[in-house]
Amino acid sequence: MVKTFTGRGQEKDFEYKAFAENLPGIIYRTLLREGGRMLFFNEMLKPVTGFSEEELDSDYQHSISAIILPEDLAYVKSSKKKAVEDHLLFEIDYRVRHKSGGIRYLRDRGRLVSNDNGEPLYIDGVIFDVTDYMLAERRIEESERKYRHLFENLNDAAFLADADTGVIIETNKKGELLLRMERGEIIGMRQRGLHPEGKADEYSRRFAAHIAMGHPADYDGEVERSDKTIVPVHISAAPVEIGDKRLILGLFRDITERKMAEKNLLQEKNFSDGVINSLPGIFYLITEDLKFVRWNRNFEDISGYEGREISRMEPADFFPKDAIPLVDSKIKEVFRKGVSTVEADFLSKDGRRVPYFFTGIRIVLDGIPHLVGIGLDISERKKMEEEVLKSQKLESLGVLAGGIAHEFNNYLTAIIGNISYIKSFLNIGEDIEKRLTDAEKASTMAKSLASQLLTFSSGGTPIKKTAHISSLIREAACFALRNSERRREFSIPDDLYAADIDEGQIKQAINNIVSNADQFMGKEGIVRISAKNITFHGETSALHKGNYVRISIADEGIGIPEENLNKIFDPYFTTRPKANGLGLSIAYSITKAHGGYINVESKAGAGSTFHLYLPASGAKLPKLICYDVPISGKGRILLMDDDEAIRDISGHVLKRLGYEVSFAKDGADAIKQYQNAKDSGEAFSAVIMDLTIHRGMGGKDAVKILLEIDPAAKVIVSSGYSNDLIMSDYKKYGFRGILTKPYKISELSEAVHKVLNE
Repeated sequence: MVKTFTGRGQEKDFEYKAFAENLPGIIYRTLLREGGRMLFFNEMLKPVTGFSEEELDSDYQHSISAIILPEDLAYVKSSKKKAVEDHLLFEIDYRVRHKSGGIRYLRDRGRLVSNDNGEPLYIDGVIFDVTDYMLAERRIEESERKYRHLFENLNDAAFLADADTGVIIETNKKGELLLRMERGEIIGMRQRGLHPEGKADEYSRRFAAHIAMGHPADYDGEVERSDKTIVPVHISAAPVEIGDKRLILGLFRDITERKMAEKNLLQEKNFSDGVINSLPGIFYLITEDLKFVRWNRNFEDISGYEGREISRMEPADFFPKDAIPLVDSKIKEVFRKGVSTVEADFLSKDGRRVPYFFTGIRIVLDGIPHLVGIGLDISERKKMEEEVLKSQKLESLGVLAGGIAHEFNNYLTAIIGNISYIKSFLNIGEDIEKRLTDAEKASTMAKSLASQLLTFSSGGTPIKKTAHISSLIREAACFALRNSERRREFSIPDDLYAADIDEGQIKQAINNIVSNADQFMGKEGIVRISAKNITFHGETSALHKGNYVRISIADEGIGIPEENLNKIFDPYFTTRPKANGLGLSIAYSITKAHGGYINVESKAGAGSTFHLYLPASGAKLPKLICYDVPISGKGRILLMDDDEAIRDISGHVLKRLGYEVSFAKDGADAIKQYQNAKDSGEAFSAVIMDLTIHRGMGGKDAVKILLEIDPAAKVIVSSGYSNDLIMSDYKKYGFRGILTKPYKISELSEAVHKVLNE
């Protein structure tokens, strides 16, 4: 049969046998002259590549080259060039981009055709689509690689042997280490050769017995190393099938240490009392019928029972009734699986319950299963868990408290602002001034209540600054005892570390603890307040390593009963009638929010000592600048707040101080006014923004847009609720100053003055 192939617009006729029509590959001829142009393809080009001759490279010279992946092209060219130079047959694998966009794998086989003078004329070749084969081969390689990786990285020595002959055909690195032989030496050995002489028959019987029962073999045995040393091992073996091959996979684990432990336990006369009694916690050894065989001195001391009593008791006798079912199930699990753990209260003879963590391990002594157990006191860990639970309770309370405090501070801002305004700018009589001063004091006390509410909320984040706290401690303690007859003693060194604190919150914490001490003392007594520098060189259960200031407040009161020690920092817990139970909870929250810790030492009838740990600061203290009177100034101020009363009083104050004032109800309004003022050449000198606006844009979002308009804008953030940590880290969000609600005239004037003159 004759087939005509056409290319390059020139017709070339080549006669092939009939099989060429149906050959499952692309038949081609490449002319070596004229740059190696292709003379023809058969009709398999399109089924394999998706392209017709016309769709490939227009110059027809590099038809297949046009779709070979770039990373394979250089290899193809160099391989064919070498085949031509060396007059060799060639076979090249490469990849092409199918018209559909997919990748196809091709195998190109060809030969050089020369003339009678031996001059190369052209290359005849056939290209086969081997995509399915190559992908299958890659999957097989990946599967083999995966299982080889798993086999090599088993924790145990692994041996794969022919099930019929017992000849080992593979092992892993752990197998080499176990036998101290090279892999090449191990492969070809019989499996029986792994064991000492005289043991192979016994292990073969064990293996056969396990398989006959329908489950993998699992038993202890021995192997003999190349140096003739005997190593005890635990053997797990099972038949496996790989393809048509029946194999046996054996896993061998070196149990030398376990065997040594069992040997030591078997030789009870060598069981040293000194070693057992030096173990931490309680140690015990019991049989499967729950009889105590051995225990250490700690077991007797902690339980309160004598040895003769323990020998007649069972494990359930040392646990509360509600824990017995769990403990029983864990003991059974040890004898069934080999190891188990459990947390339960250990019950002493006098009824005390102490939380313990127990670990039990099964061992065999003289052929009899035993349970070796260790119990460790986890009281400290439980305390930490209680601290976490306590924090969660405080956070729940804070959701409500934060919202209340926010609104409360808005009202107080208007009240305190109006009182300060009247006192500062009006001439009033002495009697009226005294009454206004009393009202201002009452409002300040209400501010303190709002501060306590904020302590519970996520918005109560401390607004910290570096401060010496010596005078702060004295001031807070004296204020708490201002109406008390108690004596107070201070012991505070001059070199006390500085700390980064919210002064108002720390005063509140100290005030609450000192007040608590005062209320639980008789008519006489001394409250001792001391402080010292403390350094922790390592991590503790509650604090990181570093420098701390420890504030200690000791009283001579009635003390705290042991059953109440874990509850005193819980919200609403109190033993006093008409008390709200929040004082110590607030102190706890404040200390925790400062990265510190608070604990108490107390015994009923012997007084209590509270310790507050606050992280020391490495920063230098700023110079103290005190503004006793409102500071006047000049400039244009934009005040943004959604509370009309606050806009009214703050606006009056700023105008009396000498400023021009404009007002905005929300962030969008403030941005519009700021842009208009800037465009008109009468830009605002500073902007005061409320952080939270009901049903409108607040300060957090507004300041971002304002700074895009004017990167030099001087913006002061104001809020009674420091949400999202903005009030404690206001500069990070683009603000230049901070004004905490409620504020006095002097505080408002100071904030504006600082920002305008920074």
